[in-house]
Amino acid sequence: MKIAHDEKIENPTEEQMILDLTGDQEESVEEFLRDIFFAQEQGELVNKNNWQSALYRKIGSKSHQTGVVHSQESSMKHMLKMAKVLFGLNFVDHPPTHRRGTWRKLVSSQRKKAIMACFRMAPLHSVPRHRAMNMFLRAYRELWLEAEEDARARLIEHLCEELQETNDQEVATIKEETESETENLTLTATVRPDPLRQLLQCLNRAATTAQMFSITEDVIYLSYADIMSKSCVIEDDDDDNGAEEVKSFQEQEMEKQKLLYEQNRLANRGAAETVLLYISASKGENNEMLQRTLQLGISLLHGGNREVQKRMLDYLKETKDVGCFTSLATLMANCSVLDLDTFERNIKAEVLGVGADGMAGEKNLHDADFTISLFRFCQLLCEGHNLEFQNYLRSQTGSNTNVNIIICTVDYLLTLQESLMDFYWHYSGKETVDAHGKENFCRAINVAKQVFNTLTEYIQGPCPQNQLALANSRLWDAIAGFLYIFAHMQRKLSQDPLQIELLRELMKLQKDMIIMLLSMLEGSRVCFSNEGWQRSRKSPSSST
Repeated sequence: MKIAHDEKIENPTEEQMILDLTGDQEESVEEFLRDIFFAQEQGELVNKNNWQSALYRKIGSKSHQTGVVHSQESSMKHMLKMAKVLFGLNFVDHPPTHRRGTWRKLVSSQRKKAIMACFRMAPLHSVPRHRAMNMFLRAYRELWLEAEEDARARLIEHLCEELQETNDQEVATIKEETESETENLTLTATVRPDPLRQLLQCLNRAATTAQMFSITEDVIYLSYADIMSKSCVIEDDDDDNGAEEVKSFQEQEMEKQKLLYEQNRLANRGAAETVLLYISASKGENNEMLQRTLQLGISLLHGGNREVQKRMLDYLKETKDVGCFTSLATLMANCSVLDLDTFERNIKAEVLGVGADGMAGEKNLHDADFTISLFRFCQLLCEGHNLEFQNYLRSQTGSNTNVNIIICTVDYLLTLQESLMDFYWHYSGKETVDAHGKENFCRAINVAKQVFNTLTEYIQGPCPQNQLALANSRLWDAIAGFLYIFAHMQRKLSQDPLQIELLRELMKLQKDMIIMLLSMLEGSRVCFSNEGWQRSRKSPSSST
């Protein structure tokens, strides 16, 4: 039934509308809806009890609530979709009398019985046989799957291998097609989207957004950062047998090449930029996101990968982003050191039975692992005598703000040396160093070894500008303090056979410090400046 625009709809009843729409084609229904909308605009639908008129009014009034203005055609499409769904539901519940026989023929009695039997079947988890199987599956997951730590790391390999296979297949098919045709055809292949690259791009956008706001914990980033860092891990095996020296060297070379391939595979997809973005977004706050980021950066730079270093340096120079260096400097300033007052207070609490067991060993230098990771990351940035990155860590040319990471490292080393000196004076009057003191000494020595290794990498090559910066810094105050600790603690520890482990760790620290001092003299004539040397002579540690 078609209604002209100039005709008026005098409050049609619901039965009349159903009779009009029954058996009409879709074009007729669209024409009918168009007439209804036109009548609504003219204000001719006045029967508020009619459900269709109320529906038309709701569609028109939704634009005021949602702010989205729908056109007449889009509203008609929505109405047709709803009408088709309602008509289908009504047809299933109340089929016409002339089609009931056809419906029964389509679904036979056997099919009906099979369908009803499926509904009546008991679920597998309630069957006793499958209950026992579920117990075995749980044990298999706990004892076998969770023990396979590198299984998750293979996800990166599977993603990249699948993409490479599909691209190779597409290139092969195009080659076959071009062989039969003229030789002047150019070879073109459509590259499918890389899922790992898309994931890293999404993570980079999230980190860029977090630089303007506070970064929140992202479970997806934490999981994938852990997976990517594990996919680049290489274990250092020390073989003492001379017979296996050649074989172990070959294996190390193969592992090195494999590691370089895995690192470049992630870096080429944007993982290097991801590390820098999330360090900058942390704003110097130590949290789990930053810890996973540092581990990912260490895995990418392990062994001094020049490709990853170049990508990071090019990104920093191109964007002139100093937020990464500001965050690193803030983190170095907030790294903890040994606290003698807290140590003595916890010891007294343990003696009185107030504190928890082991509190004295846990409260001091609690973030030692994070501190080691932080300075290890800075060391790997210029690993392999990367002169360009060494200079960029000292001075960010072209940026509005300059952050000297070299001096920040020296400041933390001096603070750590002063805390070690306090602990030395605490145990100087005692015969032996107890278990808590040994634990704190070893923890601080491990951190100091990493800091010395980082300083060595800053200046090796050599890097004259960094050597001069260290020569004019307070490094000599820290060196004089460490020399005093070495001289007195070696004499004390060598007299007690129970302190051999602590003495060995102290000698390793002394070795790393000597290597750093030799690197200061490498290729430089004027390294020990008069200003730095005079300051070290006036330091209280050297005078004692």
